[in-house]
Amino acid sequence: MGLYVVSVPDGQLTETYERSARIALITSATSEESISEEVTAASDSLILENSQIFSMQKPPENTDGTIGWLAGERLLQGDTAAIRRALVGKPSRNFTPVHHRCLDELDLIALEPRLVMSQGATDRVCTNIRIAAAPTVDPQVRDAIRARQEPWAKHSAALLTEIESPGRGIDALARLWLEERWHPILASLLLRNLVVLMIRHDRFKEALDLARQGGRAYPRNAEFSYIQALLAAGAKSPGESVDFLKRATKRSDSTFIGSGGERSYRAHWLMGQVFEPTGKQGTTVDHFRAGFYARPAFEPAIAGMLRQRMPTASAYRLRLDLCPLARREPKYFEPIFYFLLLHRQIEAAGRLLRLAPISATDRKKYGYVFDSVAATYSPQQLPAERRGIFITGPFLMISSLARANRELAAHLTKDPSLDVALEPHAMGALPTAHFPGGTQLLQGLFRRPAHCDLTIRHHWPPDFRPPPCGKLVNLIPWEYGAAPIRWVREINRHVDELWVPSEFVREVFIKGGVAPEELQVIPYGLDPEIFRPEGETCRPEGCRKFAFLFVGGVIERKGLDLLAEAYQAAFRPSDEVSLIIKDQGSTTFYSHSKLLRRFQRLATNRSAPHVIVLTKELDDQKLAALYRGCDAFVLPYRGEGFGMPLAEALACGKPVITTSLGPAKEFCPPAATYFINAAAEIMKDAPHHLGPLANECEWFQPDATHLAQQMRYVYEHREEAAERAAPAAAQIRVSHSWQAIAALCRKRIESLLSMTAPQPAKS
Repeated sequence: MGLYVVSVPDGQLTETYERSARIALITSATSEESISEEVTAASDSLILENSQIFSMQKPPENTDGTIGWLAGERLLQGDTAAIRRALVGKPSRNFTPVHHRCLDELDLIALEPRLVMSQGATDRVCTNIRIAAAPTVDPQVRDAIRARQEPWAKHSAALLTEIESPGRGIDALARLWLEERWHPILASLLLRNLVVLMIRHDRFKEALDLARQGGRAYPRNAEFSYIQALLAAGAKSPGESVDFLKRATKRSDSTFIGSGGERSYRAHWLMGQVFEPTGKQGTTVDHFRAGFYARPAFEPAIAGMLRQRMPTASAYRLRLDLCPLARREPKYFEPIFYFLLLHRQIEAAGRLLRLAPISATDRKKYGYVFDSVAATYSPQQLPAERRGIFITGPFLMISSLARANRELAAHLTKDPSLDVALEPHAMGALPTAHFPGGTQLLQGLFRRPAHCDLTIRHHWPPDFRPPPCGKLVNLIPWEYGAAPIRWVREINRHVDELWVPSEFVREVFIKGGVAPEELQVIPYGLDPEIFRPEGETCRPEGCRKFAFLFVGGVIERKGLDLLAEAYQAAFRPSDEVSLIIKDQGSTTFYSHSKLLRRFQRLATNRSAPHVIVLTKELDDQKLAALYRGCDAFVLPYRGEGFGMPLAEALACGKPVITTSLGPAKEFCPPAATYFINAAAEIMKDAPHHLGPLANECEWFQPDATHLAQQMRYVYEHREEAAERAAPAAAQIRVSHSWQAIAALCRKRIESLLSMTAPQPAKS
């Protein structure tokens, strides 16, 4: 049956195909088995041991087109369908890139007419098909290329000169550049190959100059930025290398030929390589993902992606790329199969196992693995001797949630009766090596217990959905005076225990309708070896004689507007006092904050008392040094679930100034605390983005005048304040050590899992 193409809307017949094209594969190979299967499948007839692919005057009889193939070549990119598509339509010569090995990251690339339809006069370039050249060149082919006088042949001949006599290719390409007027595609490729040869022969300055010229002459050609990035990396200039890679990833004109830079996936891969050691996992994954869209997929990028331990939700979305890739390119089946299992994509892994083109033996082998992993999440599976615990939340970032998760994981892992695995809920922001116990943290992220007996979730937003099996615990540091109705309904239906950091939060959930027996108070803790009065101190440059410190999100809930008002009321610009604002979360959770800019303006206002704003992230050691370097800590919160910085400041021996209502009074001793008078009031802008609330939402309104008085009192009675704070440090370092908090958690876990037979999850 014929195929007819009609234009819309005039109905004119534009193209007619009465039958499929008859294609002959002409090759110097001696056997069909030595040729890529995708290439032979694209042809209708095969002519072996023929080296005249560049000197034939017309296609063989009874054929419409030819595929030219040399012995020892491989299909580097493309497939049968891509080759057939190139051999459809009007008579044409289709030029394909032919890659000759040169440098690890940069091949020499020729552009040769390998797919020809009826000796057509129209020339086209097929960048979606690439050929890896044979290690050695057939002398007859070399002579045929040198006999041709077309620009492409002169260019290929110059490259063959370099392959046969390293070093001579530079002069050959340079002469061509000066002698010929080239089509922009071939001209940019010639210049690109000349740059590659300059690098090969250690003429780096000339290579850089030529690459810059190429970038100016062909601004849409990403390859020149990509090469400059490689040169910068070789010169140990990572910042400059990243700048060039960013340019390359923004330039993606596929009419130009390069090592993959013309489609930017290599540049993206290099960007991923740059960001991966920094721990910025989201950026790393975004860059590696570009490698999926090459055909075949770009293997280094795929390997980089499959190295990642990412959130389950991210893996769920990624399966839409991974499963088709494993079926299309079977060499990726095994790593993708294991990646899916690691990330709890059981259904996707099972479907891939059924549909992937693998042998019956392999299907049986991987079937055993699949059954073993699936059993971990099976409600019918009897629990193992060690109870399996999954802790889900952020780990590899600087935040109070992530710190709590790391500490709980470290302490629970030491219990020989528990088998603890970690499941990230957010992409990492820092490498595991950045954190104490990083090796154990990494092991936990890749561990899988034999059975899932308990899931502990501690992340934002909370997730109350029932786990596939076992019990469910949620930790929620809720800061407001009313809980969302949806939360209450889901907690009562699915959650076995809700752990909250304070009695204040417990009362909020009870008032909202959560069953009291399901609520347990598990405070946040601190590391007493880090947060202690003794140790290194840090005082920011320019800090005056007395320093107040605030640590946290610069938002209204933390009372920062009141702090700005009270500080300016209590002190004059001439007072020997500084207010240090250590912002947390302005680039992530609290990126919407306008109060940070207010303090930044205060910091430059000579008519206001002295302010210092710190936005750089600090690890726990540096944060503890900052606490020790200051004289008092201040947190006039309106809403707080616990107040971890208060506990840390107390542990470092510092007096605290904070709101008299809410969770602070539960652990801040009166002797070391200067409480601010406050009243409960109905919030004007309650957090309704989470749905209707179970009751009217209250928060606290600290008295700004009293806050100013307390700050002034501590400033004027600093010795008294320091003396009052000293005993509290030892007390809180015992009562709220992570070891003590983990013991509370273990007690609750023992209670939840003390049954002799596994119980079904709530439903």
